[in-house]
Amino acid sequence: NTTSNLDVTTSEAVSPEKIVKLDLSHNVIRSTGNNSFYCLVNLQELNLEGNKIELNLDNYYPGLFLPLVSLVCLNLKNNSKNGTVNDTVFAELINLQNLKIDAPKGIVFGKRFSNLKSLETLNVSGKTGHCDLNRIGHETFENLQHIRVLDLSACNIKYVESGSFGMMDNLTFLSLSFNKELGFQSLQNVTNGLQDTNIQFLHLENIRCLVGPGTELCVPHLAPLANTSLKELNLAGNRLNWMEKSVLSNLPKSLERMSLAHNRLSLGWYSFEYRLLKNLTVFNISFQLNPPSIVDKLTENCNEIPDFFRCSAAYFPMFNASEQLDQSLLQNKRKDKTIRKKSKPTITFYIPPKLETVYWTSSRLFGTLGSFGFYPSSLKRIYMQNNIWFNWIGPVHGFENVTDMDLSRNFCDNISTVFLSNFISLKTLNISENFLGRSLSLDYLGETFRNLKSLETIDLSFNVIEFLHRNMFLNSSKLQRLVVDNNKLFKWEVKTNHMKNLSLLDLSDNRLTNLEESAMQDLETLFFSGNPKLLIDLNNNRLSCSCRNLVFLTWLRSYKSRFINYENYTCMEDSSNLDLSIDTLKTDCKSYLLWYIIGSISGTLFVSLVISFSIYKNRWKIRYLRYIANKKFHGYQRLPLTSGGEFEYDAYVSYSVKDVSFIKNEMVPNLEERFGLKLAI
Repeated sequence: NTTSNLDVTTSEAVSPEKIVKLDLSHNVIRSTGNNSFYCLVNLQELNLEGNKIELNLDNYYPGLFLPLVSLVCLNLKNNSKNGTVNDTVFAELINLQNLKIDAPKGIVFGKRFSNLKSLETLNVSGKTGHCDLNRIGHETFENLQHIRVLDLSACNIKYVESGSFGMMDNLTFLSLSFNKELGFQSLQNVTNGLQDTNIQFLHLENIRCLVGPGTELCVPHLAPLANTSLKELNLAGNRLNWMEKSVLSNLPKSLERMSLAHNRLSLGWYSFEYRLLKNLTVFNISFQLNPPSIVDKLTENCNEIPDFFRCSAAYFPMFNASEQLDQSLLQNKRKDKTIRKKSKPTITFYIPPKLETVYWTSSRLFGTLGSFGFYPSSLKRIYMQNNIWFNWIGPVHGFENVTDMDLSRNFCDNISTVFLSNFISLKTLNISENFLGRSLSLDYLGETFRNLKSLETIDLSFNVIEFLHRNMFLNSSKLQRLVVDNNKLFKWEVKTNHMKNLSLLDLSDNRLTNLEESAMQDLETLFFSGNPKLLIDLNNNRLSCSCRNLVFLTWLRSYKSRFINYENYTCMEDSSNLDLSIDTLKTDCKSYLLWYIIGSISGTLFVSLVISFSIYKNRWKIRYLRYIANKKFHGYQRLPLTSGGEFEYDAYVSYSVKDVSFIKNEMVPNLEERFGLKLAI
């Protein structure tokens, strides 16, 4: 009757006494058989989850668990929808600390469970198994006095008898979440008696149906918690619209974490009482006014028990402050000297003095973040993404200790240069998925982030950024992650050589064809003197493989180990492999300019020399030709007469020795004797 997919691979036989942990989960085991756990005396963890072992006497017979004297953790979840728990059999696990088991309808943990002194955790959650408790009475857990952690989530619980958990003195964690038909009608019964326990964590998430009118949280619902040491309270997903005055102020001062997420909270007097939670450090108020999907509405099968209990006050009571609140506000106004010394904000919100983390995401918050402040300035982490804060003006006060802030997905298209001026301790800033490109491109001096000297991570992705000025992060020398992916950057020249801790520069999915020379020099400085693990992401850009870009491409390949997925980089022109294109360009783009210059100069010099030599050699011919040309155009012109009216000679004749016969025999007789001219020979 038993089949198992257990696969054991070992080089030698394993003795049962040596087995400490045994996982038989998600097989098709239907029966525990006889002496199934014989000799497993040192077994500490046994996992039988996801099988088909029914909770009946055939499978859980006396003596079954006797050999398991060392067993600490037992997981029997998701095995049986029906049956009972035989307390005689489970009482054999004398050292059991953690029990995970299915809980069929009407289940009761019998008297012998009181013998399990070490049992601290009981998990019957329907999320990981079968649970159909339907009703919880005093008898259900009265024999589990030693339990510290009790998980009853998603167990189809519709009713809880008042004080059902009061006898569990050591109970520190109780979850009744996702019992949607429980409603607030039984809420007072759940909390009644918890003042007699050691309760510290109470989860009551989604104990109402998804669909229905807004609900009220009244003082009696949580009144028994006032005398507990509660540290965490989860009331998320309960269609909560309003709380009666004093609900919050009556909560125990030990409360450190509270969740009111997935509700419909509106403004009321209780809004002024949050600050009275003296030790609250984490507050989750996300997903307000977010209705469930239509599919969830139509498919939900939920019959919530009507809540006939009514609060004593109506909506929005008259503004008659309690004496305690008046005095507290007065004291804090006197303490607010630091804020008033600076530029006084329009309004100051008083918050719990130790509040460090606020979750206020996806709550349809709409408008402009103008000048306001928080007091005291204890906040360290703020998560307000996925709202509609479309204009960030500031300045805001009380954020001097904030280290993490998320304002992503807020449809913001404008951030002033003073909005972040007081975030002097900010380390992580996520303002992605907005429309800040134009606003940031106008910041020539880098004033937007000038005071973020502690900044380590900034996410500017999906912001329609085309350009950032060089001094944008001039004072953020501690940056480790600079993420600017999925924008429209066509140029990158932001100064980075001072960011010695930078480990990631993400410029992927932009429009970059190259990096500016200044950017290459900055990065090269970081490669040698910065973080040795620095990586740059240029994936999905428009890298240009042209001769003009060859210097950048060569530089890129020389440091390719620094670029994420370099082997996938391609050219914009033809989507070819970058390395192949670089090799081709080195050949095609060789420069012959020097040879062109040398050749041009040499040719010009040679021609000049030839022409000069020719002119010198024929200088007299050139002069004669010039004379002939001049005579042809102007003819013979007699020189003007002297003051005496005559010249002594009509012509001057110069001749060489070889022409002497011509002069004496031809020229002189003809010109002097025949024409009467006087020659100077």
